[in-house]
Amino acid sequence: MQPPPADWTAADAQEVVQLETRPGDPYSVNVWGIGIGPDYYIAAGAGADARWVGHIGTNPDVRLKIGDDVYPLRAVRVEDADEAARVLARYVEKYQYDPDDEDSMEAWLFKLIPRTSP
Repeated sequence: MQPPPADWTAADAQEVVQLETRPGDPYSVNVWGIGIGPDYYIAAGAGADARWVGHIGTNPDVRLKIGDDVYPLRAVRVEDADEAARVLARYVEKYQYDPDDEDSMEAWLFKLIPRTSP
């Protein structure tokens, strides 16, 4: 594992990344990710119904794998409307994502931040 980069822009080229939750009994999922400068975001289309979102609710420590690189991070739900709108615009651009799709109403957005300890 390595420390997260100061700038996630290069990592944004990766379409799908792997997120591991539940450190004591690892659970991994493939998700879309967005790198915007110093910040990296993932979204759960099923919102609270996604199994991995429940794991984050219990323990926000995650590991993110992009290519061969693995980063110990902490998932924090994005609740700021301006930040969420900025990230959603990037999702639309990168994935041709339809923000008017009724499934998007349930989506939860997370920012992945450095952990204080791995």
